[in-house]
Amino acid sequence: MVPRIAIVLMLPAQLSVAQNAAAARTGSAVIEGVVTDSALRPVDAADVSILFTHVHVAADAQGRFAITHLRAGNYLLAIRRLGFHAVTAAVRVGDGDTVRPAFLLQPAVAELEPVTVTARTGSARLRDFDARRALGLGEFWTADQIDSRHAVSTVDILRESVRLRVVPSGPKKIGMSRRQWTACPVQVYIDGVAVAQGSAPFDLEQLPAPAKILGIEVYGGPAEEPLWLPRGSSAASLSCGAVLVWTKDGSDR
Repeated sequence: MVPRIAIVLMLPAQLSVAQNAAAARTGSAVIEGVVTDSALRPVDAADVSILFTHVHVAADAQGRFAITHLRAGNYLLAIRRLGFHAVTAAVRVGDGDTVRPAFLLQPAVAELEPVTVTARTGSARLRDFDARRALGLGEFWTADQIDSRHAVSTVDILRESVRLRVVPSGPKKIGMSRRQWTACPVQVYIDGVAVAQGSAPFDLEQLPAPAKILGIEVYGGPAEEPLWLPRGSSAASLSCGAVLVWTKDGSDR
């Protein structure tokens, strides 16, 4: 394999700067400078370096710095400070000279992409919903879980329950407890209020659409149900379980 040779060409001015920088610390010239911001306030701890060398100094609390023992010639200085735009400048010094340049740093303002924060308004009832869900009693569907199913009817979500069966009763869909051998309809609550159609079991098709629901709870019997739950008028409703539906419009009532 033929080795590749890279040839770098430098303009005369650049070559002069590089040559002087390589022999920077062999003379008697001095650069005493000051670094300020756009309001002429001192910028302390600014890093001042001579390019092409290992020479670095830091500005003091007054923004002043000094680079000594320089050989006469041209130098490229770089001034950097976190939060400011870096500055580079050419400085020429003569043998035994002391030059006093001033450097002005412009603040660097970071532009952030706009951020949109979306959050649902909490309510005491929803906090209670989350607290009951954490206990592990019953079955729960959050708004996100409901949305993810893309269900047309809330009945489709209740069909997933292991605590109730959705059974047809004429044109209606009735929730029946899986814990009873006989027909035992569950009690239904919407925003904490028991709903019924006279003495007949509630038609689950009458529940709000999934898009309007913030949460659903299903309990298999009184051992799981919250103590505050109001009971229905029928004796069966005391032992057959319950379905609690919380709506987005009524969750804060």
